[in-house]
Amino acid sequence: MKCDDAEFLLIAMGAWVGDIRVAVNRMRNEGKKEIGLLKIRVFRPFPKEEVNDILMKKRNVSF
Repeated sequence: MKCDDAEFLLIAMGAWVGDIRVAVNRMRNEGKKEIGLLKIRVFRPFPKEEVNDILMKKRNVSF
């Protein structure tokens, strides 16, 4: 899922990703390009530098 152009970012891992992806795709198809999804694939080692780089560019984040 692309999140580069998103101002608002949902972060998910595991079973929640599918449901959130459907919702984000639906919203983006309706023209709300400001929302995105960041899928965490690995917990150990946690990709903290990569996640931090993405989060610093966003206006709002929700877990």
